[in-house]
Amino acid sequence: MRRLSPTHRVRPLSLLFVAAHVMAAVPEGGPVRYEAAFFAQFSPRTALDMVRQVPSFTFRETDTEQRGYARAVGNVLIDGERPSAKSQSLEDILGRIPAPQVRWIEVLRGTETRAEAYGDAVLVNVVRTPAAGAGNWMVGLEDAPGNGPAPNGNVAWSGRVGKLDYGLGANTYSLKRELPGTRRLLNPAGELAELREETSPRTFEQYALNGECSHDLGGGRFRATGQVFRSHYHQSNRLTTSAGDELAPYSEGKRTLELGANFDTAMGGWKWTLAGIATRTRFDSDSRVTDRDATLAVTSMFHQLQARSRGESIVRAKFARPVGPRRQLQLGVEGAFNTLDAALDVSGEYGGVPVHIEVPNANMRVNERRGESFVSYSWAGARWSTEARLAGEISHLDFSGDAEQTTDLSYLKPSWQLARAFGEQHQVRMRVYRDVSQLDFTDFASVVSLTDSRVDGGNPDLKPQTAWRIELGVDVRLSAQTAVSARIFHDWLDDVVDLVALGDPARGIAAPGNIGRGTLDGVQLTFAAPLAPILPGGTLNIDTTLQDASVTDPLTGQSRTISKLVRNEVKASLRQDVQRFGLAWGLQYSRTSAKTDYRLDQTELRRASPSLDAFIERDVLRGMKVRFSVSSLQASPELRVRKLYYGDRNRPLQSIEDTRYRPGRWVMVTLTGTL
Repeated sequence: MRRLSPTHRVRPLSLLFVAAHVMAAVPEGGPVRYEAAFFAQFSPRTALDMVRQVPSFTFRETDTEQRGYARAVGNVLIDGERPSAKSQSLEDILGRIPAPQVRWIEVLRGTETRAEAYGDAVLVNVVRTPAAGAGNWMVGLEDAPGNGPAPNGNVAWSGRVGKLDYGLGANTYSLKRELPGTRRLLNPAGELAELREETSPRTFEQYALNGECSHDLGGGRFRATGQVFRSHYHQSNRLTTSAGDELAPYSEGKRTLELGANFDTAMGGWKWTLAGIATRTRFDSDSRVTDRDATLAVTSMFHQLQARSRGESIVRAKFARPVGPRRQLQLGVEGAFNTLDAALDVSGEYGGVPVHIEVPNANMRVNERRGESFVSYSWAGARWSTEARLAGEISHLDFSGDAEQTTDLSYLKPSWQLARAFGEQHQVRMRVYRDVSQLDFTDFASVVSLTDSRVDGGNPDLKPQTAWRIELGVDVRLSAQTAVSARIFHDWLDDVVDLVALGDPARGIAAPGNIGRGTLDGVQLTFAAPLAPILPGGTLNIDTTLQDASVTDPLTGQSRTISKLVRNEVKASLRQDVQRFGLAWGLQYSRTSAKTDYRLDQTELRRASPSLDAFIERDVLRGMKVRFSVSSLQASPELRVRKLYYGDRNRPLQSIEDTRYRPGRWVMVTLTGTL
C-alpha cells in the first residue's frame, strides 16, 4: 500500500482526509479498497449510504424484469456473493446493514469480478464484520402543496443468537401528488387547433417486510432471505375539452412473495455455491374512461380489468477452484421455470349500446423452461489479467389461450476480456462478448390504452435481441476521492426489438417484435473529485452516458434510432460535509433525453421531467440526524408529443398532440437514528 513519508506533516483538521487517502490505496494489481474510515466524513447510517459515496461508481438497482439470477440483482456483492433475492431492492438489502458492520468496500473492475459481472464491467463488494446487534430507523413526511403530508418510514435490525446471524426489516412509502397538464392540439402546419387542460391527482403506498438469516451448516454457510411486499396506486384524470370532458380513473395493485436460499461450502478443492429463488407476483388494474358532452351527459364509457400472475423459480450452482498460481476455473449451471397468466376484459357502452371488445393475445398462459451453463478461466499477473468465458442457454416456451404455440431458443454466449493495471490504482480494459437480452413476459400479452383509444399488442413470436459487443474502458483513481472512469462501446445488433404490426397492418395494432439488424454506439463517463480548497469538505460526482442506435424502419425503409432508446443521460451531485457542525448539504441533478415509440400510424415522444433537488441534514442528537429536502426545484415539465398520420407513417401528418405535464415541487422531512 501507499504510505505517507515519515516527514510528511498534516494539520489536525485534515487528518481524517489524509487517513482516508491512505486507506483507499491498494496492493499492486489488487482491487481498490475503501476502508470504513473513508466514509466517516459522510456520517453514513447504512451500507447503502456508503455505497453511494464510492467515487466514480454507478449504482445499479435490482431489475425484476430481467430473467435469471446474476443479471437481475444489481451490481453490488455482499461478502463476495450476489444477494439471494430479486424482488427485494438493493436499496432495502443494503439499508438493513448498519454502517458500523461494514469493514470495507472494494471496487472490482474487469477480470476482478471473476465472472460475476454478467454485463457490468465494475462491481462493488461490501465486506461486513460479523454481526453483533445493531439497527437503524427512519421516519419522514413528504408534502406536495395542496395534497397533504404522506408518511414514510423504515426500521431494520441485525443481530446474532448463538451462531445464528439474522436481519429483519420493514418499510413503508407513500405519496400524494398532482400532475396537471396542458394539451395543445395542432394541425399539420403546427398551428393551434384546440387547447385542453388535464388534472391528475395521484396517490401511492407500499409496504414491505423482509429478512435474512445465516448459520453454519455441514461445513459451510447457509443463508436464507424472504420478503412480503404490497403496493397500491390510484390516479383520477380529468381532461377538459371544448366539447365536454373525459374522466379516466385508474387503479393498480401489486403483491409479491419471495423466498431465497444460498449455501456456500468447500469440497474436494472446489468452492461450491448453491442458490435458489422462488418469486410469486400478482398484479391487478382497473381503468375506466367516460366521455361527457358539454351538458355532462355520458356519450361513451369503456372499462378494462387486467390481472396478471407471474412466477419465477430459479436454482443455480457455481463451482470454483484455483488451477495454478493466480489462475481460477469456474463452472456454473442454472435452471429456471417461469410462468405468466394474463387475463383481460374490456367492455363498454357507446351511444347507449353495450359493447364487448375482443383484444388479440390478451388472455393467455406462458410457461418457460430455461437452462444455462457456463465455464470460465481467468489468470491474473502482476499487471496483466485476462478472462475467457463460454456460456450457453436453451429455453422452451409454451403458449396457450389466445395463442397456441411452442418456441425453442438456444444461444451461445462467448466472452473475453483483457485488463492492464498501471500506476498504483489505475486500470485499462477491453472486453468482447455476445449478449442476449432478456425477454419481458409482459410483451407477450396485449392491453388497451383506453385514454389513447389504442391497443398495445402482445406478441408470442417475439425473440430476444442479441448483440456482439466490444467495449474499451479505463479507470483512473488519482486519490481516495478523485476518480475518472470512461467506457466506449459498439454493438452489432441482431433481432432488434422494436414495434411491429400485430397481424393485419390495416388493424393498426403495434406490438413488440423483431425488425432485423442494427448498431449501437456510445460512451459513458463518470467523474468524482473533492472541491477543496474552493469548498472544504465538498465533493462533486458526475455520471453521463451518450449513445445512439441505427436501424432500418420496417415501415418507411429509412434509418432511425430504436424505439424507447434513451440517447443521453446525465446525473450530477454536489455535496459538502461540514464536520465541525455535523452538517451536510447538497444538490442533485438528473436529466434524460426524450425517447420515441415508432408505431404504425403515429410516433410518441416522451421525456421525463429534469429534476434539480436540494437537501440539508444535521446531527441533532447522538446517533440521530434530521434531513430536509426539496425535489424538482425547477418544476421542469414532463413532455409527451404524439404525431398522428393518415393510415400509416408513410402518409401525410394528420395532427399533433403536444402535452406538457407540470410536476410541481414537493418537500420531505426525515429523522433517522440508530438502535
